[in-house]
Amino acid sequence: GGEARAKGNNERGQIWRVGVTSPERVDNIQKVVWLQNKAIATSGDYFNYYEMDGKRYSHTIDPQTGKPVTHKLASVTVVSDNCMTADGFATAIDVMGPERGFQFAAERKLPVFMIVREGEIFVEKMTPEFSEMLKTKK
Repeated sequence: GGEARAKGNNERGQIWRVGVTSPERVDNIQKVVWLQNKAIATSGDYFNYYEMDGKRYSHTIDPQTGKPVTHKLASVTVVSDNCMTADGFATAIDVMGPERGFQFAAERKLPVFMIVREGEIFVEKMTPEFSEMLKTKK
């Protein structure tokens, strides 16, 4: 994961475009988000993890169990006004997992994008607020 803040426009006078990394191949971009005076943060288990006995363990610890999270959520990206808030929500939603985390985001109308493991494939899930950020802007 990581975080970034887009202030104003880029050197061409355009709204910043920020890529969300694919958990399948970290050198690929899954989605491009249009950001202006907003921050973006991603949390997930696709970069920092370990495997034991065929099970993937995230570097993120669930504070209720004291153990690494082990659900199917590979990546969660959140957009907010600042990096601290975006990163806090991304980590919290990552701990909650895909179902509870998505419900949490939807109830609060947060711009959230999830990439969830379903067997051998990845499934995208996003709130309407995040979907708006994918539309081309001038």
